[in-house]
Amino acid sequence: MAWAIHEERFMKTRSLFNELKLRIGYGLSGNQDAIDSYTSLQLVKPNGVVPVDGSPTVTLGTIRNANPDLKWEVKHTFNIGLDMAFYKNRIFFKTDYYYSKTKDMLYRYAVSVPPYAYNSLLANLGSMRNTGMEFSLGIIPLSQKHMELNINLNATLQHTKLLSLDGIHNGELMNTPQYISVAELNGAGMHGGYNQIVYHMVGQPLGVFYLPKNTGLVADEKGKMYMV
Repeated sequence: MAWAIHEERFMKTRSLFNELKLRIGYGLSGNQDAIDSYTSLQLVKPNGVVPVDGSPTVTLGTIRNANPDLKWEVKHTFNIGLDMAFYKNRIFFKTDYYYSKTKDMLYRYAVSVPPYAYNSLLANLGSMRNTGMEFSLGIIPLSQKHMELNINLNATLQHTKLLSLDGIHNGELMNTPQYISVAELNGAGMHGGYNQIVYHMVGQPLGVFYLPKNTGLVADEKGKMYMV
C-alpha cells in the first residue's frame, strides 16, 4: 500500500518535492522447497532377509517417523518505506525498515524409541527474527541530451536472531543441543577437536563464529612452542 503525498491537493503548490511517497506492506510467505512430497508419512526400507516357511523373505525397517502436522515454514513480514525526489528528480532518497518473524521452523529432533519407531523426527517448532533498514541516495549531477551521469549510494543494516528451537510436539518436549555446529575449519595444524567454528545458538544470529581463545604460548621440555 502506498500514499503518493506529492499528488495531494495541499502539496500541489509546493515545488520542493517531485515525489514524496509513503509505503507500508505486510505479508506472509512460505518455504516451498523446505520439505519434499510425502515427508509427513512414515518411510520404511528393506533391512535384511529372514527365512519364512523355508523361503527367504525380505524384512522392512522404519527409517522415518510419520508427522501429519508437518508444514511449510511461515515468514510474517512488515515493512515501511519513504521515497523522496527533489530538483526535477535529480536527487532522490529512499529508506525502508522491515521486521520479519519466521515461525514453524523445520528442524530434525532426536526422539526416544519407543514411543517413536525411529530415533529422529522432522517437526515445526523453531522461530527466528530479522530486522533491518535499507537506504538509497542518488544524484544526477550531469544530464545532457546524449549523456547522463548517475551517482548512487546504498547501505543496509540487518540483524538476525534465532529465537527458539525447542518446543512441545504431541506432549513430548523436543530440544536441541545448546551449540549446533554448522561449519568447520580444516587445514595444516587444525587438529585436537577445535575444528568447529560456526554455530547456531538460540539468542544469537544465525551462523555465529564461536572460536577457542588463544591465551598465549608455552614451551615443552624440548623448547618447542605451543599455543594454549
